[in-house]
Amino acid sequence: GDAKDTYEMEISELADSQFDLDHFPDPDKTRAEHQMGKLAVHAFCGLKNGYDASKGVKEQVFSLTALTVAELLPFPSQGPYSYFCAYGGRSFSIIDTETGKMVADSGDDLEDRVYQEAMMLKDAG
Repeated sequence: GDAKDTYEMEISELADSQFDLDHFPDPDKTRAEHQMGKLAVHAFCGLKNGYDASKGVKEQVFSLTALTVAELLPFPSQGPYSYFCAYGGRSFSIIDTETGKMVADSGDDLEDRVYQEAMMLKDAG
């Protein structure tokens, strides 16, 4: 399965100070929905200086009917981010940055190749 847990956030939720400006010089553009804004990423992957335990994790407690749930929210205290890690992709596309048109897509090629390799290893072993 995908590596999803309570430490997932959307890039649109980050404050300007959480972007490493050497890598993301325009936080507003990066946060835009048509860019990376709606991308769900892992909150502790890509921190320029690593996880800072002194900043801690903000705990949010909320109630669902009779059940009380504590959720750990790593933002907005951590950062800046030099890169982002997103999970769940099983294929990739190559987009022409000038035209926005897709020039290639892997489709299910990666999955097929992994399966073929696994079957060869199984037969050999």
